[in-house]
Amino acid sequence: MMDKYPLNEPILGSSDYNDKPTSNYQSEFQLFMVSVKLFFGISYLSLPNTFAQCGLIGGILLFTVVIVINAITMLQILKVADLFPEVKSYSDLGERVLGRRGQQVVDVCILVKQIATCVTYLYFVSTQLDFIICKELEICLGNRVFMLLLIIPVILMSSIGSYKFLS
Repeated sequence: MMDKYPLNEPILGSSDYNDKPTSNYQSEFQLFMVSVKLFFGISYLSLPNTFAQCGLIGGILLFTVVIVINAITMLQILKVADLFPEVKSYSDLGERVLGRRGQQVVDVCILVKQIATCVTYLYFVSTQLDFIICKELEICLGNRVFMLLLIIPVILMSSIGSYKFLS
């Protein structure tokens, strides 16, 4: 039986509002908009905290270092794309460069990173929920309670088979 929401459908470039066929490639405008969303998300969340923790000079220096590292990394990704144009994932690249063991190492690193990201977001959301509920309703349960409560919807949402259905 065919899956109604296949896992390998394109994320960007698809249309949720009509039944027109979609392309697997993103337009430059779509890529630009994703970059703008990421930039503003990072700015709203990290900029004030960085300057609060490091001060004006420290914040400027820290963001300069981060921007330089990001620029170097992006240039390296472009070089790799030129060297291996048929490679479409980090896992494939690990296999191409380092063999089967390289692919396994890359896959484990991706798994660890994804789990760490999920745990970090769960911690962030539960801490914010605890702060808001404690402040507004004066019911202070601690973020651990909210982490446990949030695991249920996270597991349910993790079973969704496609980004299109999730959105």
